[in-house]
Amino acid sequence: MSSLVKGWCPSLLRPMQAADGWLLRLKPHLGLLTAEQADEIAALSETLGNGQLELTQRAGLQIRGLPEETLDAAAKSLIALGLAHPDPAVEARRNIIVSPLAGADETLKSNIEPIVKHIERNLESDPNLQELPDKFGFVVDSGGVLPLHGISADIVLRCSLGRIELAGRYALQLKRQSDQAQIAIELAKAFAKSRRHRRLAALLMEMPVTAFVESAGIDCAVQELSDAPVEPPAPGFHGESKSAFLAVWPFGALTAGNLHATAKAARRYGDGKLRITPWRALAIAGISSEDVEALAGSLADAGALTDRNNPLLRIEACPGHGACAEASVNTRALAYRLAELISREGKRLHLSGCSKGCAYPRPASLTLVGNKGAWAVVRDGRADALPQQERLSEQEVLDLARHA
Repeated sequence: MSSLVKGWCPSLLRPMQAADGWLLRLKPHLGLLTAEQADEIAALSETLGNGQLELTQRAGLQIRGLPEETLDAAAKSLIALGLAHPDPAVEARRNIIVSPLAGADETLKSNIEPIVKHIERNLESDPNLQELPDKFGFVVDSGGVLPLHGISADIVLRCSLGRIELAGRYALQLKRQSDQAQIAIELAKAFAKSRRHRRLAALLMEMPVTAFVESAGIDCAVQELSDAPVEPPAPGFHGESKSAFLAVWPFGALTAGNLHATAKAARRYGDGKLRITPWRALAIAGISSEDVEALAGSLADAGALTDRNNPLLRIEACPGHGACAEASVNTRALAYRLAELISREGKRLHLSGCSKGCAYPRPASLTLVGNKGAWAVVRDGRADALPQQERLSEQEVLDLARHA
């Protein structure tokens, strides 16, 4: 295992050092965990880590607070559970977000598992993809009850629409849907050849999209996409008589005990599996409508938010001081206090421990950025934008929110 410094995009075999210890990120195939795997992850987090877990916006699950001497043991245990590829380089580039209810949603228009397997096989074995950066990723979206609207990546396969999207900016309308997996691979190869950028969006800033598509040997129409923001789905039941329940925790943060309890609920009320979503949430499929209330109660006991109007659902916050070496402010403690002040319907807030804005790399109505123990205020912008106010104390931020 190679232990890498902060700022790396972590995986299981390339962990990242944080202020509270080492951090591992899991990316299970199809984003799927059995209840048994979830219990094993929770137990490992309790015994080797600090019991803190996080769901990421790239459909990953992070285990926090591991001492360096436990990293090899943790990796071996999790690989044995089938949760990662044993080759660190392959695991680093195996970044695929899929429709969370694949295989469990009868309304899905196509079976996306063969597509995902095709991409995974090529990421593992094609030498032309070995230069892909660790942040380069795919989305495979087949619509259904929980479509991946608003979730972008370098290459997005919108299977139900018969198109491939590039960096959230352009769409290629495919002539044959049966070609989409291989077309995605050819596009990834064309990007890997450039070796100048970590993300496709940066390459398309300097290269016309038509030239890039042609360099991949692809002949199809290209259209520009609109950049309309899409709100994540609300927690709770999605579907009709038997579908899925979306469990959301504040900021995607949950404890090992929360994960144990959620696995137990999935066994009792669902199909015994947990599906990691890019909304920092877990989906449980196979829920009967008569069990929704009991399941919601179990998940509330496990720390999940079940009220669709809870203001915490509109607040994004990174782990902050004590968990991240870049942060000088306690982001989540302030976020909880702000949730008591803001209205139950309104705009999105983002609290970032530094200007990197890891928790929400998009503009928010109000972004609060930590700097040397104080707060800066950015309105309708990202954490790295020029602030309108600086050097505010926590009390001044609360006063600002109270009178907004």
